[in-house]
Amino acid sequence: MPRALRISLWTLGALIILAGCAVLWIDSELQPDPLGKRVAAALADAKITGGIGKVSASLDGSFEVLGVDVTLPDGTKVKLASATGKADVWASAFGTYTLEKITVRGFDLDLSNRLPAKPEATPTPPIPAATTTPKLPGFKLGPYAANGRVTLADGQELRFSAVGEGIDSAGAVSLRAGVMWPGFKVGTTTTRPRAEIILKGQLQRPLGAAGLDLPNLTDDVKSFELNVVAKDDSALAAGAMGLELRGQKDAQKPLALSGQVLDAARRPALKFTGTADQGALNLEATLDLDPTRFGILSSSLPDCQVAGLIKAQADPLAGAWAVQTDVKATWTDLSKFSPTIPRNTASSWMIKAQARNASDGLDVEQLDISGNGISLVLAKPLRLTNGQLPTEAALTLTARDANLVSLTPFLAMANLTATAGRWTGEAELALVQGEPTITTVKTHAFAGLTLERAGKVLLKEVDAQLPLRSEGGAIFIAPFSLSSAAGQIAVGDAVVRPGKDGAWSVTANAQVGIAELAEQPGWEDLPKDKLAGIRVFAKTALGAEAGKAPALNALEARITRAGENLLNVKLRQPLPFSGEKPVGVLIEASAAKLPLESLAALVPGLKLSGNLERADIVVGFKSGGLFIRTEGAPVAFVDTSVSWRDKLWVRRCDLAAGLDLSFGDKASVFAFTQAKLVNQGRILAAGDLSWGMGEAPTTMRLQGNLGAMAEQPFAEALNLIATGSYAAAATIAPTGEIKATLNLTELAFKDREGKLKAVALSGGYTPQAQGLDASVRIRIEADGVSEGQLLVKQTKHGERTEWQVLAEFPNVAGDDLLAVLSKAEAEPTDEPVKPNTAKDTTPLWHKQFGQAQVRIGKAYAKGIVAQNVALQLDVAEEQVTLSKIQGKVAEGTLGGGGKLTFQTATTGGPYALTSKVTLTRFDFGSVAAAFPALREFVDGKADGWATAEGVSGNLDALTAKVNIHAGLTSKGGRIQAFGGKDSAIALTANKAGDTAEVVGGLAILAGVLTKNQQQGERVAKIGAAISAVGKLQKSLANFQYDDAEFRAQRMPDGTIKITKAEVSNAELTLNALGEIGARTQLGFTDWPLSLQADLRGKGDYAQYFALLGFADGIAVPDGSTKGPGVKFSGSLNNLQNDLVERLQTAVSNIRSGANYQDQNTVQPDRTAPPKPRNPLETLFGQ
Repeated sequence: MPRALRISLWTLGALIILAGCAVLWIDSELQPDPLGKRVAAALADAKITGGIGKVSASLDGSFEVLGVDVTLPDGTKVKLASATGKADVWASAFGTYTLEKITVRGFDLDLSNRLPAKPEATPTPPIPAATTTPKLPGFKLGPYAANGRVTLADGQELRFSAVGEGIDSAGAVSLRAGVMWPGFKVGTTTTRPRAEIILKGQLQRPLGAAGLDLPNLTDDVKSFELNVVAKDDSALAAGAMGLELRGQKDAQKPLALSGQVLDAARRPALKFTGTADQGALNLEATLDLDPTRFGILSSSLPDCQVAGLIKAQADPLAGAWAVQTDVKATWTDLSKFSPTIPRNTASSWMIKAQARNASDGLDVEQLDISGNGISLVLAKPLRLTNGQLPTEAALTLTARDANLVSLTPFLAMANLTATAGRWTGEAELALVQGEPTITTVKTHAFAGLTLERAGKVLLKEVDAQLPLRSEGGAIFIAPFSLSSAAGQIAVGDAVVRPGKDGAWSVTANAQVGIAELAEQPGWEDLPKDKLAGIRVFAKTALGAEAGKAPALNALEARITRAGENLLNVKLRQPLPFSGEKPVGVLIEASAAKLPLESLAALVPGLKLSGNLERADIVVGFKSGGLFIRTEGAPVAFVDTSVSWRDKLWVRRCDLAAGLDLSFGDKASVFAFTQAKLVNQGRILAAGDLSWGMGEAPTTMRLQGNLGAMAEQPFAEALNLIATGSYAAAATIAPTGEIKATLNLTELAFKDREGKLKAVALSGGYTPQAQGLDASVRIRIEADGVSEGQLLVKQTKHGERTEWQVLAEFPNVAGDDLLAVLSKAEAEPTDEPVKPNTAKDTTPLWHKQFGQAQVRIGKAYAKGIVAQNVALQLDVAEEQVTLSKIQGKVAEGTLGGGGKLTFQTATTGGPYALTSKVTLTRFDFGSVAAAFPALREFVDGKADGWATAEGVSGNLDALTAKVNIHAGLTSKGGRIQAFGGKDSAIALTANKAGDTAEVVGGLAILAGVLTKNQQQGERVAKIGAAISAVGKLQKSLANFQYDDAEFRAQRMPDGTIKITKAEVSNAELTLNALGEIGARTQLGFTDWPLSLQADLRGKGDYAQYFALLGFADGIAVPDGSTKGPGVKFSGSLNNLQNDLVERLQTAVSNIRSGANYQDQNTVQPDRTAPPKPRNPLETLFGQ
């Protein structure tokens, strides 16, 4: 074999092997794992957070992308469920980018959290080099499908779906898409608007190949057809609106356009034809628009019918446009603007206009507006040059007893409505070489004008005169006047002087009568006597020199009464409206004994009373910006009250303060120095306050009478405070760091018994790069001392936030706090609100996690002492865990734990609660002592527990649905059925018991001595019963039990069921069942209680119960005998029982013989004479 051939074969083989290896390497790199890593690295380089679940591709061009969830640097969020397709690699490699097919599912673009772009300093750009028009390479897209949604910046959602046969940049375009957007409510039904879009087109040359400018793109199109149908899928569906647009391009001719807009009845509302040529658009449209015929869209469209012709030309590239109209606009029912206007009041206007833009302004070639007795006619073309008055014009304004209500559609643009009034007048304005000439045929005047804003009357039945004339190259509106039935509200004059080269000036003088103005609606409550004779005088002059910005050149205003100045305002130097501001004092203002009602009359909704006793204020500019400050003495207000929109905020206060306000680009400060706010001689606040914004800090140091402040409406949140003083200090740094202290002394409350000698609060807040640190210390002194601190640390981890909270309280005087927090008299609660039945889709602590700890050294309240109590709460993504409960409470050991989980799969959930708390070997008596009615009844050691379980769709409902079980067991203790040994009830019971035993013994002895057997046994029986009652009362007054067990359950309505209550020793057992009824309008200890208890006894108690007639003779396993039933009633605050009454009733029954049966009865000799009466019978009522 020739050497050259061998070398060629070896070379070819090596190349094939290398190519094969390259193919294998490329294929391996397109697998999900390596390709995913490359994509993740690319996203990280672009500062895009989030990730892609899976991305893969193969050499045949197929690809797959799954689980896209990324956030762009500007906050835009992009999600994608899947994207699959296939690319034609070879076609793409040879110049035509080709996708044979593609399917996109679950595309989600969220713009609601997008950050605005930061403005960047733009240096002086270099002279750009000549560039060519960008071009679009050839592309081809096969069958495609996509769906998803777009969330706009305002939170509105647009859903879409799109399918098509394909797009060929050198052939045809096919698109079919659907779009849905949020509806609105009509009555109780919510609309479901959507649109269907169908586009088909043919290209006569490759799209964008010649350039992406508008002329080239227009020339690329051969023909197209666009159909858009908008409709509503709700029950309100009332037809479908549509847009039909067609285009056809013939050789050597521009693209011809035609189309129409159809209303809900498929009736043409607009027809148009036109052409598009080299980027220029020419259209001619015939209108017949009736907004009531557009279905559900009618309510959102202007209530204006438009009919007529519009012609328009636009050339975006040249920046030119022109429009010509000949239309009639009709509002058929003006009562929709205000119910004061009669129904079906119409307003129609004929509008003929022709205008086009120019390089330096606007050319109006025709303007003729007429209707309802009003006409505005432009007699010759008007040229408006930017920043200058026209030099040539001729305009006629005529009103022939016109109804001012017809102007409501135009006034509505300023949120105003004319509900009454007539307009008469005719004047011609002409400008010839800038010189004005006005010919007034009849003075323009308004009669009986009534204006409303947002349904409230602003002006009522006002007459106005606006005389127009020209003189010496100036336009005069003089003297204008405004009056009502109360008198002349305002009078004055205004002069407009047009100048050359755009110069102009305006001067105006006006007088306003405050008392007359106060007769208008909105000021009826102002005191007329204080406003009588007060008038406002104002003069102003403004204008612009040729080529310069307008400026306020003069301003002077005075408020006077009987020749005396109450307020003076004067402009010291001209103020330009743009450009650099003059440095120094600009405006000076002074006031003395000015009734504040005169100022309130100028601001609707504001009500002031009192006097501005003195004020000397200057306003001006300095290098840092605008300033406002006092000169000389502080501003002083006397006996001032302030109301805004019928709500009182300040009541009869005096205020004195020095002002120093500054407004700058980097920092602004509102400073009030040596301020003092006083009410009836009591200082509400005194000190200094400087409120800084931007780079300026905020400082505050105030003190005053807290009780007096609490009486003011602006301090409504403090109105439960009766007396007290405060001293507060705070600083807020520009970085956001806060330090504050608050000291309160001698606090007393209106509806609470508790008083506080002193309260000291101090704290700080420090923002961090990824969170914050905060701390608060508190010390409360009353009969005892409570003190502690709260530490909070927040750390942000992307979208999740971590919290670390520690609350430490070395000492808590609970009795003091309860006395302050508990109202002396309970108020009825508000009516129950409608329960929340919606299921939460995310937990309340969504994206929050961390830990909270509570540590209490010693706390005591109502005789219960808690020591070394520690609680720990751990918050995870879907679970909150009470992981630690420990400490000593009432000498017992506290323990337990619990968790609240959030699982959407939980039946009845997603919230599920399980928890248990135990308290072992605690002093039962000290806990019972917390309730006044139980304080002297029980004593001993006990073990207690409580469990809480529940499942609910939201946390509001969980509180009502939680199932609570509680139990208590005690081994050895004492129950004093009649209270402590020194209580009145106990002393009475013991005394009665001793007496009963003595009387019972005497009765037994009398029975033995009685000669009549029947009578004697009866007497002895009564004596034994009385003795038994006495012994029973004495034993129950100090009942030593061996075992006690109680169980209770909370029902869904809040009622507490006593499912078991058993107290026993070797001889006596008490069992009880019942409930404590829920009463949301009462405190828990006042809820009504109802228990039915049964006593059983052995030994002496069995004899007692038998003697008293309670025994039922039914044998039970423990051999005990039934005793009396006892009913407990009242509440935990007022516990009552009927044991004494039951025992007394038993004795009474025995005395009467109701429960007595003699087994050895001897029938008396009814013929024998009566026996002598026993003297003891009188004692027992026989």
